[in-house]
Amino acid sequence: MAQPDWRAYEWTRSDWLFGGSCISVVVSAEVDSLVREMANVVDTERCDFDRLENLSHGATSVRGERGEAAGLVQVEGAVLMLEPYGYLGETYEFMLPLSRGRNIVSYYVGGHGRGTFLWYHEGQVKCAFDHHTPGTRRGTDPDVVLPWMKEIGGFMPLDAEAEVPTTAAVMALMERVSGVQVTYSLLHDSTYLTALVRPIPESS
Repeated sequence: MAQPDWRAYEWTRSDWLFGGSCISVVVSAEVDSLVREMANVVDTERCDFDRLENLSHGATSVRGERGEAAGLVQVEGAVLMLEPYGYLGETYEFMLPLSRGRNIVSYYVGGHGRGTFLWYHEGQVKCAFDHHTPGTRRGTDPDVVLPWMKEIGGFMPLDAEAEVPTTAAVMALMERVSGVQVTYSLLHDSTYLTALVRPIPESS
């Protein structure tokens, strides 16, 4: 696999999605079967990006349902899942069951610069870290990404001198794990199968 280049993700500097959204790549999956595996799906709707954003804001589906909106699109043998303003991708109760038998990599970006990289595998969190403090990695194999982080650059304090946008570095790492390059066009110009998901109760 060619080494991902963070420069391919410089567009994330100015894309509003990187101020509040969650992007996931589910490897070895198909859209229709993935929707059937998802918990608490109350409705689905095929739509463009603008409609996905409206559903994420609480608009009702054509059948009058509301829920967390997750837009799915096929990218060769993987599925991209986009959640404007959403956070299912960092919700263990939702993601861990989907990761059995496959890899899923997610990047949640919230308000006030908060961000989390997560790699799920076989029903467990393989590696996760706050995007500003990658030294706090956790999971069943937290150091598996370390060589790739050093190659990509931009992860403090591993590469303190590089002027690499944090979002670009994390997206390049996502590509290294999943094999899928996420582009601006893929996010904004795709037709999605959007699943509306009722809130997932947290385990006690």
